[in-house]
Amino acid sequence: MLGFSSSGRKDSLRNIEATGAFVHNVAGQELVTQMNASSAPYDHEISEIEMLGLATLPGDVVDVPRLAEAPASFECKLVDIRQLEDHKGAKLQNYLIIGEVVRVHIQERFIQDGMIDEAALAAVGRLGYFNYAAVSDIFALARPTL
Repeated sequence: MLGFSSSGRKDSLRNIEATGAFVHNVAGQELVTQMNASSAPYDHEISEIEMLGLATLPGDVVDVPRLAEAPASFECKLVDIRQLEDHKGAKLQNYLIIGEVVRVHIQERFIQDGMIDEAALAAVGRLGYFNYAAVSDIFALARPTL
């Protein structure tokens, strides 16, 4: 499962409601500028992908394109959309979208010894406000046993 939130009824949410599917494209350092530019308040009729000159590839399982430049992409079928509420039960303009991952695409250059090289991929994630982080300090922890 893969989930993300939407503050307000943005185009992504409307498109997912219409198609029942979505693709989560992982942004690496090479896509940071386009990722940020895609968050501008474009009109619903305007494709951010076209405006930013991004190349796409068709989904293998879902009828939604994925970004050709993305280090990794997750094709998902919609499981649920939840409008969130505050602690008193009042509806918020925030939504949680949950999808079942039905196909994963990872660029070959990020595969090493049959595993994803997370440090090389250097995925970028939003922290909040205007802040983002790139994954660079990777470490493993073995699961405890009882």
